[in-house]
Amino acid sequence: MKKAFLILCIGLISFLYFDIGLSQAQNKGLTQKLSRGHFIIYHDNAELADKFSWRLEYYYSRILRHFGVVHFRPWESENKCLVYLFKTKEDYVKNSGCQEWSAACAHCRPPFSLSAYEGAVTTRSLLEGTLPHELTHLLFHKLMGKQKIPLWLDEGLAQYEEKDTKKRFERKRFIKKALREDEYIKLKQLFQMDSYPEDERENWLFYCQSESVVTYLKEEYLPSFFTKFLIYTKKGKSADDILKHVYQRKLPQGTEDLERKWKKYVELKY
Repeated sequence: MKKAFLILCIGLISFLYFDIGLSQAQNKGLTQKLSRGHFIIYHDNAELADKFSWRLEYYYSRILRHFGVVHFRPWESENKCLVYLFKTKEDYVKNSGCQEWSAACAHCRPPFSLSAYEGAVTTRSLLEGTLPHELTHLLFHKLMGKQKIPLWLDEGLAQYEEKDTKKRFERKRFIKKALREDEYIKLKQLFQMDSYPEDERENWLFYCQSESVVTYLKEEYLPSFFTKFLIYTKKGKSADDILKHVYQRKLPQGTEDLERKWKKYVELKY
């Protein structure tokens, strides 16, 4: 009897969740809904929504594989990630709260959602750059829960997941030049940053360097090391403490050793 009552309650909650989601979408001018895999897409273009859903699923699997955290498979039950696919850029800006210059943006608080518009989702820059970037933010915030998220790690992961090779080359060239001129952000400072630099160059440097450090940690050591880095971050440990514990044989001095070896890595491989 109790089991039947529990199933009934879960079903009612699911129904209310979907109904409220559709109602909110209709208030945004979107009248159709596609539920597939880990996402619910509200849209007005069935063909485009169908294609977009498969791309979302591809990046979902790819990003989680890179995280490597066992049993972390969000949005598999009724509480899926919501996606709003607007007809025009004007509708997108008006109803999403996203910046006018953006092609898509993530809303990283429950209920987790992603907003984009039809004219953008067919472009290579969104499909290979913005989409994996924003979806990484969503998944990383979901993984971290209520834990404070290091800004450098949040943006470094998002940049790492982008597939735009041209932009990645530009970022590599920029950070290598910054290191040669000794105009980079010291890692101790980078790890403590909790806001974006206002200066345009410093902001670009922050993004490039965050990605470079994440890339180094992921590709120069065992994948399990970086997975542990994420897990300990979720537990509230500092980057320096995690480095000394997880990478103790390679980076016994933590941030100090990382900075030295990362700089050498950039000089040799960028």
